[in-house]
Amino acid sequence: MNCRTIEYIVSLADTGSMKLAAAKCNATTGTISHQISKLESYLGTKLFVSRADPVTLSDRGKDLLPLMRQVVESLRDINRLARMDA
Repeated sequence: MNCRTIEYIVSLADTGSMKLAAAKCNATTGTISHQISKLESYLGTKLFVSRADPVTLSDRGKDLLPLMRQVVESLRDINRLARMDA
């Protein structure tokens, strides 16, 4: 599991579109799809019901999304605080 994949999931959930999420994350749709599939395999659960637009979260994905948002926000806070001292 890596932080970038969590960012992909949050972006995909927010936009509902693989193409828009890819643009927002400066990634390809293939990269996002592949990384999400790897994380779903690692977790043993599907996070999305469908990857066709509009993309929809599974029930488990809906449960995990708030925690993933916290991770993304925490990473932004870490980066911001680290740069304040630089």
